[in-house]
Amino acid sequence: MLAEAKVELRVESDQVFSGFPVEVKLTLENKTGWTIHNGLVKIKSQGVVLVGKGEIKVDELFPFEKKEIKFKLRSGNLFNDEKGSIKLELTGSSGFQKISQTSRANILIKSFFSFGIQQGLLLLILLLICAGIFTPKILRFKK
Repeated sequence: MLAEAKVELRVESDQVFSGFPVEVKLTLENKTGWTIHNGLVKIKSQGVVLVGKGEIKVDELFPFEKKEIKFKLRSGNLFNDEKGSIKLELTGSSGFQKISQTSRANILIKSFFSFGIQQGLLLLILLLICAGIFTPKILRFKK
């Protein structure tokens, strides 16, 4: 009985901020002594936008080899935190054996702008300062 080829798929990314693309690193690690031929990684995203193609060819993945593939993701909503996910599917062959490995990763997208108590107080202070500066000029202009 032959051992089955196994590939580990890992996803690493920096913090994703809305509106800006972030580089995501996918690590493929062949955990067995089998070479994987004609590999194809399909990337499907939900809640985030994939920048570029959704398929990446991996010609050869040699025994115990690690390969890093980089791609970019982004989100369009600037004001709300969102949760997104990406699904990765590696297909290929090792000899006469077909290989299919799937992995899913969740990604938290932070909003670029936030509006909380501190921002509200700062806005109120700025409005009061502007009112203090312009009110005497407007009253003097009316007389």
